[in-house]
Amino acid sequence: MVAFFIIALGSLEHLCSFHHQKGIIYHNKMSITEQINTAIKDALAQSLGTIVEETTKEVKRSMQDDVTDTIVKKVRQEQVPTFKKKFNSDQYKHTKVMEKIMSKINSNLEANDITKAKESTSEGMKEIYKRQKLIQIADREEDGWEVIKCYQSDNLASDSEDEKRLNKSRRQAKQNKKEARTRRLNYRKKFDQNGSRDYTSNSFYSTRYPPKDRSCYYCGKEGHFQYNCPVKRSDLNKGH
Repeated sequence: MVAFFIIALGSLEHLCSFHHQKGIIYHNKMSITEQINTAIKDALAQSLGTIVEETTKEVKRSMQDDVTDTIVKKVRQEQVPTFKKKFNSDQYKHTKVMEKIMSKINSNLEANDITKAKESTSEGMKEIYKRQKLIQIADREEDGWEVIKCYQSDNLASDSEDEKRLNKSRRQAKQNKKEARTRRLNYRKKFDQNGSRDYTSNSFYSTRYPPKDRSCYYCGKEGHFQYNCPVKRSDLNKGH
């Protein structure tokens, strides 16, 4: 604004000096007041044009920075770590859902949109109640979170069929547990059979072919045990 008044005053001085030197009075042309007004308008338009241009550039830079920050935050939020146990993975996913809801509430409050903030808060409370219900079910069920896994996978059931859905989940969890136990037993049985076969085979060969560093207690020779000693067998036959 200072520059604007300087320009306007400069124009005024120039016009007054010009009229004073020439001594000419313009009756049919613009009056001095009109010329001053024109000079002021021109200076104001130039000043406003500069302000608008600089403001537009600043807004564009700010919007680009905001978009970049938003993209970076979104990429970080969507990066889900790998968990060894599904239970931990489910817990993490639940916290991410709550994180998004809390972010929505914060945005609503910053925008002074109380109605939207209340709606987001209600959504968050529903998620909390839902998680509390699953924890209570898992705690009282024999198969725990296996029942919850089956319960959550049955998305077709309505709320009115909740008990029926839970019973179905119990049966499925027991079936899954039984199948897992059967697989473990079959593997162990197969391993035991292979181990017994190897032991029997090794025992057979060790019985018929004893190590060379061992000798027969009856004749003192190597290569056999006392119970199948040929000398002992011969002596026994002679005795009969």
